[in-house]
Formats: sequence, structure tokens, C-alpha cells
Amino acid sequence: MGVVRALPPSWIPMFFQRFDTPFALPCTLALGVLSCAVQPGGANEVADAVPDGHTHARTRGPIVFFAAHPDDETIGMAGAILQAVSEGRPVYIELMTHGDSSFVRSELVNGQTDAWHPGSHMYPLSVQSFGEARVREFMDAMQRLGVTGVNVSDFGSSSKLTSAQVTERVDYWLSRNERGLSLRGTAGAQDPAHATSPAPHPDHAAVWNALVASGYEDVLGYCIYEAVTGRCRYDEKVDVSEWCAGKRDALGAYETWDPSKGRYGIALHSTYGLLKNVGARCNEYVVRAIPDRPSTIDNTDPLPPQIEGDDLER
Repeated sequence: MGVVRALPPSWIPMFFQRFDTPFALPCTLALGVLSCAVQPGGANEVADAVPDGHTHARTRGPIVFFAAHPDDETIGMAGAILQAVSEGRPVYIELMTHGDSSFVRSELVNGQTDAWHPGSHMYPLSVQSFGEARVREFMDAMQRLGVTGVNVSDFGSSSKLTSAQVTERVDYWLSRNERGLSLRGTAGAQDPAHATSPAPHPDHAAVWNALVASGYEDVLGYCIYEAVTGRCRYDEKVDVSEWCAGKRDALGAYETWDPSKGRYGIALHSTYGLLKNVGARCNEYVVRAIPDRPSTIDNTDPLPPQIEGDDLER
């Protein structure tokens, strides 16, 4: 079962605003992160929640964004997230893994330097500590995006994420019978992870396959790699200029280097070219759940000048 996570309310005031008291759920504090079990109904009833903290009727239901790794939600979906927040919808992020299998953990001890941050890589981290550092980046980004709440799962730490694991969380939301619920997530086979290969990231595909298999009507996927590959078979390119500044600000949470505070710019180390190219654009790329989608790549979206640095391992 996943857990809802929030930093202390003085750090991230928007989390749990739906409660009369900041943490009405049974919570434990460890390593500066509060973990609170999600249960349907009662004080935790999402249907009674809106981002401004007040309980009142609304015309649009909650929207839930599923991300395989910390940074997927901001790279591919931050514009959509910010738009939903602005519309007054309860916005929830489901994070499937801590992203602790990334190659960056070994880079942080290679003694080398990077032009974008001071000091050298001399920071040995355990798998657990590395995953917590990635979640720390994620929580910072969620604060900047102003979402209503998050659910942090720890699937896939020792192996690849599976659709069955994602389905656990999809079924949770469907079981609530929320009026106006929308489900969003990373695109799968339509979004190659590299310019030279048609293969998607397997964790992203696991998210998309679970969403499609749910049979739920209001499902959309978002391309993550289009800014560096130009190969996503998207159905719609969405201009998110109105939300571009906010998206860039959230990307900044993944670029912070401050080892004294457990911030290692992990996402930027992992996907430097992707983050920088996404920040240079104000578009997001939407995939619909269309059966028997053709395998040809038919978009002609030109790529911006590429900044090198990207890797499949996230």
C-alpha cells in the first residue's frame, strides 16, 4: 500500500488542507517526512476536498497524475497540473517509485565535477538514502506546483515497475466512485526513450498500460521524452505558455545542489539534456487511449537545439 507523504505544514502548507487539523490521518515522522496511510471515506474523503482548504460543492472532480519516477510529473505534465490547480480541482500525484535504481547514485561518488554545481562528487548514499533524496526533490516540486496531496509508493526498488503494481493505485481511485474523476499518467509505447530506439521506458509503459487496462473513460497519457527525441506519437500538442513560468520553477526543484540539506540535483544529473530542453519549451504532448494505434511516427514537431545528457535509467 502506498503512503501519503507531506513535509511539516510550515514547509508545505497546501498538503492536507482538506482537514480541520493538518494531519487527521494516522501519521509517523521519519527522516523529516511524514507518512500517513490513505483510507477511503471520513475525514480523508477526497470528494470533500478543494485546494483552498474549504469544504463545499464543486462541479469538477479530482484529477490524479501517475508518475513512474520523481520528475516525470513535472517534465511531462506540469502545465496540465498547474491548469487543474488554477481551475480549483483537487489535484493528486501518485508517485510509483522512489527512482532509487538510477545510475546517478554511483556518479555521486566518482570524484568528478560538473560545471553547473560547486564541489565534486564525494557523497556515498545507500539505496534508501538516495531514494529519500529523490523524494525530497519531488516534494519540493509538489510544493511549487501547489497540488492538493501526494501518494508515494515504493514499487520497483529491486526490479522494474509492473502494471499490476500501478493497478493497485488505479483501483484505489476507481473504488472511490468519485464524480468527475480524471486519470493522467506517463505515455507508454508511443514515447520512445531514445532517438535511436523505438522502446519506451518500461516503467512509463507500466503506468500507461495499467491506466488503459482500467477501461476508465477519462484517461490521458503525456510524453516525457519528446523534447529530446522528437519521436513521440502524440495526439495533441498543447501550448502551456500560460503555465510555463510555473513549470520552470518546479523543474528548478530537481536542479538544486545543496548536499548539506540532502539535495544533490539528482534529476539534473540523470537527464540534464531533457530537463533543459523541456524548460526551453512551453508544450506538452498528449496521448489518448486509442485501441490499435498505428506504429508509425507521424509528428513533425521540430526539436530545439539539443543540450547533451540523458539516460534511460531514471
